Amino acid sequence: PDSDGARMEGAYAGDAKIGRWTYRRMNGSVRVVGEFRAGLPHGAWREYDREGRVVHRSRYRHGWLEKGLDLVRIATSVRGMVSDEPREVDRDEIRRDLEDARR
Repeated sequence: PDSDGARMEGAYAGDAKIGRWTYRRMNGSVRVVGEFRAGLPHGAWREYDREGRVVHRSRYRHGWLEKGLDLVRIATSVRGMVSDEPREVDRDEIRRDLEDARR
């Protein structure tokens, strides 16, 4: 559980969050669902209200929040440690992700 007693469900590779993560409220309802890649938010994220309706959608690319054609850097959390330091990413992986997004 995190500091407010809510649950987080997901996997780590070392200290980095990977794959699908689900954040639940204390009552067990889903609050946020999203993917991590190498410890950074990546792909589609959804936030839900207490009735289970989607109230917000976001899309991230290697820790950057997509806003139209602009990318905005967000702070990343690795096991409770927050850092806004740039991280090394694989340029080929980014190129493949961009190609996939265009399809």
